Amino acid sequence: MTTVDSAVNSTWKYLKMYPEFVLGTGYDAFSNRFKASWQVGKNNNLPFKKRFGRAFKAGTDAAVRHNDRLLAQNEGSFWKATKNSITSIWPDLQTNWTSAGEAAKVAGKSAGWAKFKSIGKVLGKRMPLIGAVMTLAFELPNIIRTTTNEGVLAGAGETAKTGVRLGISTLCGALTQAFIPIPFLGGMVGFAAGDLLGRFIVGKSYSEKKEAEKLAQANSQFSIDTSTIPYGGNNMSNDEEFMKLQQAYLQAAGQGNNMNYMNFNNPSNPFGSFNMMG
Repeated sequence: MTTVDSAVNSTWKYLKMYPEFVLGTGYDAFSNRFKASWQVGKNNNLPFKKRFGRAFKAGTDAAVRHNDRLLAQNEGSFWKATKNSITSIWPDLQTNWTSAGEAAKVAGKSAGWAKFKSIGKVLGKRMPLIGAVMTLAFELPNIIRTTTNEGVLAGAGETAKTGVRLGISTLCGALTQAFIPIPFLGGMVGFAAGDLLGRFIVGKSYSEKKEAEKLAQANSQFSIDTSTIPYGGNNMSNDEEFMKLQQAYLQAAGQGNNMNYMNFNNPSNPFGSFNMMG
């Protein structure tokens, strides 16, 4: 087998694993195997880079095997496997809640804390699905808008960007779950951080770009050029300009104007050049 064939086969293997990884429970299989391999490397005093590389490969292989096993159990259908994963959440919560409480009583430990941890374990396995649903809920309107305004290819591009974000966020969640032992919380921290990283890599969405353009256009319409202000801004009035302004006021008031609000040139005005009508 040539190098190219090997690369193609590896790429296809990981792409085939992707749906189960971001929507199913392959994430949990990756995290558990990564954690175990990391600990082995740590016990053997392996350097960080080598330890991480081995743990990452072990986790990835475990996720691939997990995906192959689920497909075999569900007639090769990912959607059937996903449906079973979703519909089994409530029964798993009930089963784990009861068994955790009984095991804690036998061990003389707090049943309440054990039951709470059992919820985290069940939801932790489905965390990618929860995160994916939340992400898609926000991104679906953007994809529809892009497709409507720019065409199918542009919509496919936005869909691909969302897929990249989901993959990065799920991978980061799996890694942090391996290092943070608190069920569900560790994965959520990594998922949030991974989503930010994914946004940075793929850039702004179509809708975000359009909103930024609207904001820039609105700001340009309401911007003021201070250089055009005759008696302020960057063109402060000098004595000659002030005299012109004073003369304009005098002309507006006029000789014999009954309103005569101001008389600038009355020397008897104790306030200087202004004489307010009393």
